[in-house]
Amino acid sequence: MKKQITFLAFAMLLSVAGAFAQHVDGGTTGPLTWEVTGTGNNLTLTISGSGAMPDYEVPPGCNTTAPWESYKESITTVVIENGVTSIGDWAFASQFPTCPYYPFSSITIPNSVTGIGEGAFYCCAALQSITIPNGVTTIKNRAFYHCTALESVTIPDGVTSIGDNNIPVGVFEGCESLTSVTLPNNLKTIGDRAFADCTALTAVTIPSGVTTVGSSAFSGCKALASATISNGVTMIGISVFSGCSALKSIDIPNSVTTIGMNAFSGCEKLVSATLPNGITKIEDMTFARCKALESITIPNGVISIGNVDDFYNHGGVFEYCESLTSVTLPNSLITIGDGTFRECTALKSITIPNGVTTIGFAAFYGCIALTSVTIPNSVTTIGAVAFGGCEELVSVTLPNGITKIEVATFTECKKLASITIPNGVTSIGISMYADNGAFQACESLTSVTLPSSVTTIGRFTFYDCTALTSITNLNPVPVEIAEISFYHVFDNVDQSACTLTVPTSAVSAYKSAEVWKEFNIAGGGILVYPKVDDPEHGYVTGNDLYEGRATATVTATAHPGYHFVNWTKDGAVISTANPYSFTVTEDIELVANFEEGVGIAPPSPDGGDVRIYPNPTSGELRVESGEWRVESVEIYDVFGKNVSRLTSHISHPISMDISSLPTGVYFLRMITENGTIVKKIIKN
Repeated sequence: MKKQITFLAFAMLLSVAGAFAQHVDGGTTGPLTWEVTGTGNNLTLTISGSGAMPDYEVPPGCNTTAPWESYKESITTVVIENGVTSIGDWAFASQFPTCPYYPFSSITIPNSVTGIGEGAFYCCAALQSITIPNGVTTIKNRAFYHCTALESVTIPDGVTSIGDNNIPVGVFEGCESLTSVTLPNNLKTIGDRAFADCTALTAVTIPSGVTTVGSSAFSGCKALASATISNGVTMIGISVFSGCSALKSIDIPNSVTTIGMNAFSGCEKLVSATLPNGITKIEDMTFARCKALESITIPNGVISIGNVDDFYNHGGVFEYCESLTSVTLPNSLITIGDGTFRECTALKSITIPNGVTTIGFAAFYGCIALTSVTIPNSVTTIGAVAFGGCEELVSVTLPNGITKIEVATFTECKKLASITIPNGVTSIGISMYADNGAFQACESLTSVTLPSSVTTIGRFTFYDCTALTSITNLNPVPVEIAEISFYHVFDNVDQSACTLTVPTSAVSAYKSAEVWKEFNIAGGGILVYPKVDDPEHGYVTGNDLYEGRATATVTATAHPGYHFVNWTKDGAVISTANPYSFTVTEDIELVANFEEGVGIAPPSPDGGDVRIYPNPTSGELRVESGEWRVESVEIYDVFGKNVSRLTSHISHPISMDISSLPTGVYFLRMITENGTIVKKIIKN
């Protein structure tokens, strides 16, 4: 009996000793208490008390300032007791894979917690599951960054935002095992990079309460095959779905008014995309490298596709969409940006709507299936290399409003047979450093017409145009082609077999001019040369060679903001008719004069009190002029033609029915007691 009592006492002593041995460390942190218990590499961290866990810091190195940091390699269990109201910043953070990380695979957060701090579980690489209680309303940036084992997560309805914008690392970024996520109905904002590089995520539905999807929110989600954007979202940020290579289709609701640059770039399986009616601009690289995209319709109201003079920083909206065969551009369009359709190798045809003013650098470069293109006269700028490498391009109609042909605009258009440079163009392919001329290597080009306005031809312009047999040069003064500045213009062209037709009065001048004298020169008749007082005001047509006593017709067209006044010869007015027809008896140079009428830029005042709505509109246009008395309201098309006028019975707000006008861009000119105001409007 005595031995049995002794044995029981000894066992109790060992038990008490073992219990004391389990306590490893502990203390207070803010209003809370923490304790680490257990043995070896199997420790439990318990946090208890009432109140918010403090926020901790991340000094240089592998550790944070959390008091249990030194045990993180051995903490396999974390118990957060009810009463704790928040999980502090960087509470369980690691810097995996370069530093040790917490080995716990799951954690239960009590219902008392309302907020999860920044980087709270940063790089918890063993964390497989977590239950976020319904009381949580805030999940800060980087909270679950690179939790590579996390498989699924349900975010409770109380959460209104997942992370913030303008941050480098998202809440769930790099959770590469995350296959599903349930977003709450009350969610308003999905922050930047929130689910970036969640490479196992297969589907996502963005609820209707969300208004903003931050930049790169789902970028790099390579398994994402389905994405539903509910109506209510107004902004899709930069690169939101970039690199989602499994995404096959996307419908963007009409509530969206802004789509960020690069939004769907690299979505290699994207076959179709529906764009919303509310957007006015498509940013650079939005659909770049969407290799399966077959067709796209740009909604009316869009005024620009991509940016101009920005190509080297970003890229074209549809560049490298190698399956794109059909593109519908809206009548509202003004700008086709740099590289927009670069290397769209399946694109065979495209209609550029009247109203477009700018075609950017390399806009159609490498569209090797493009056979023909008509560029409307509204276009005043065509960027360098715009149609370079369009090997199947047989014909092109250039707009009358351009003043120069840039470097390599049509280089290597191998099937282009003829080209007429519009009157008003003063230079062709000018660059001291260009390696490619404007029409270089157009090996099927047989005929070229140069207007009287051309004064400079850049180097390599017709280099390797080996089929060239006919040039009509309407300039009465031979353009100087200097060997130093503009050499190799006609290299590999058989000049002796090429007929150069010039004004009859200029034959002798060409026969003595360097380079030109090598051609077979012929006089073509009497020169009629119309020109403009200022290229910014408008353009003219009718530049040609005529037989004596033939009837010539010249026409002047005003750019927006101007209207035609008269024709002058040697400073004297000879006609106010437009078009103007006359009998040709001698070489004649006519000047079309314009004056400011209606313009894009408002004169005075700034129009700050004027409101025009809806704009775009399909019918009724309403104008509120504040306290200003309005004398007249006029609407002009992009060529300066008045298409609607209201001069009497002007009440407030002003109402004008423009439903009968074709879709496109117009300018409203309102004369008030305080000055003239001009606003651009879009009819859809």
